[in-house]
Amino acid sequence: MRPLFALTRWLVHRHFRGPIIPVCMVLFVLLALALPLLGETNSVLRRRSFIALHLGAGAIVLMLLAVVLPHASLGWRRGRGPGGGAGPMRRQASAFLAHGLLLSCAACALGLATYGFARLSLGDPDARGTPVIIRDVWGEGPSVVAPVTGAGPPLRLSLPFAGLPREQPIVRLRLAPRVVVDRRSRGDRQFGSMEAALELLWRPDAEPRWRRKTVRFRRGRAEIVELRLEDSRKMLELQDAGRISGSLEISLQRRGGGQVAVFEPGSIVLLGTRGRVLSTILRGFLLLALGAMPLLAVCQWFSGFVSYSIAVGATITVALAGALLDPWFPGAQLLDPGARVADGLALAWTDLWPTAVKAGAFGAFVILLPFSDRRVDEDGA
Repeated sequence: MRPLFALTRWLVHRHFRGPIIPVCMVLFVLLALALPLLGETNSVLRRRSFIALHLGAGAIVLMLLAVVLPHASLGWRRGRGPGGGAGPMRRQASAFLAHGLLLSCAACALGLATYGFARLSLGDPDARGTPVIIRDVWGEGPSVVAPVTGAGPPLRLSLPFAGLPREQPIVRLRLAPRVVVDRRSRGDRQFGSMEAALELLWRPDAEPRWRRKTVRFRRGRAEIVELRLEDSRKMLELQDAGRISGSLEISLQRRGGGQVAVFEPGSIVLLGTRGRVLSTILRGFLLLALGAMPLLAVCQWFSGFVSYSIAVGATITVALAGALLDPWFPGAQLLDPGARVADGLALAWTDLWPTAVKAGAFGAFVILLPFSDRRVDEDGA
């Protein structure tokens, strides 16, 4: 293992001294300068879209970096340069580890640059009195696709919360269903609009009484419902601290006719307090770096036995195929950090796990493929 890490460290130092990282940073700055400003000054839309657009620019830079790094180490992987008697397999593994570290470092640098741009353009995003850009997520659901049709049982969830201020016990529930046509009421003119009406029943875990609220949804629009807990005397009496914790039970059932609300996994979110913008930005860029690592592994493997232009074309083809097949892969779908920030939701470390597991499994599969390819063996001989 020591020779493997020694080769990895040497390659990381070599790339850091080269022009690749500075060129990527300059490219990101140019893309950032070309991004538009959406929404009114000091509005939530402008602040969220500013960060989301910079995450999109960072995704472009990281994807380009993922297909450029294998070309930069192509000669070294074929046996030229330091490495002693290291074989093709060890050189390929060292190159992948070095490239993965470089992607992670570049992602952190882009995240810090984005936060600096936000401070310069928008002021302190975490300052009190400014619009809340993101909120921490206390609980999410459902775990599977759940349509609320009215024919079956209602959709029930229990979402935990913690650190709720006792002097202002208000929780916010974000509901973002997909509204689909109910073919049974297709001919009824009364329900011709694309609107779904649901009855929301909710109660804290220590209360026997349900509260009711009607929520209406249209296509592509999420609703945030404020639920006040100051009348939940039993829960407040049980906890003497300045901040209270517990869980919120909710039940959703269809109200009247209209269309059908279908809740995808994670489309019901119990929002928490103000989240830290810098941590969310850094985790978002690390999430993008993890998503770029499978492209890095594929491009590195293809470049060992075909020309580099063909390797890049094959990598793009695999990326497009992976994007189409991602919903059928086991586990949760890959998160879009830009869309999540645009919705005002913070990113936690646990949100990175599905992408890390998929990227690690795919990268290990590609890296463990046989490396006894002709071009590496002939050039290394």
